[in-house]
Amino acid sequence: MNPPLPSATFSPVKPTDFDEVRKMAKKIWPEVYRRIISEEQIEYMIERMYSPRIIASEVIESGYFYDWIICNDDRVGFLAYGPVCKGEECGLHKLYLLPEVHGAGIGSCALRYIVEKLRLAEVSLLTLRVNRHNAAAIRCYERNGFQITGKDRLDIGSGHVMDDYFMSHRLMA
Repeated sequence: MNPPLPSATFSPVKPTDFDEVRKMAKKIWPEVYRRIISEEQIEYMIERMYSPRIIASEVIESGYFYDWIICNDDRVGFLAYGPVCKGEECGLHKLYLLPEVHGAGIGSCALRYIVEKLRLAEVSLLTLRVNRHNAAAIRCYERNGFQITGKDRLDIGSGHVMDDYFMSHRLMA
């Protein structure tokens, strides 16, 4: 018999928390990506993706939702997804956990949460991008029903690229 997966709760990130998201990203990214991309690219991407102004724009203009991932009353990560539209696809843009909780099943718990939430909203497909060299994340996504559907090498400026797989999870037949 498999041990039970840990449970987590989820709470919307408030606009007053946007700087806390940035601070958490600064803790997570160097640990997750240091063997995959350069320190310079990590800093570049954090600056491009996690300023409170950028997060506010994603929420207000792009229809993204940000949620905290909470375990034992502590924020241990966050996710961002959207827009959420009935019958359409939705992107999972961010799913990050503090390094000390990696491997505990919290990522799978977060994926079950988002899949169920989007099924209830009658979203047809959940899509994401994942770095092709992030083997642990790819395994987690595959264990949770995602399939690789393509790949991309995207120039993001300043000599940096995102070398990603596209993955998707069908939510409705």
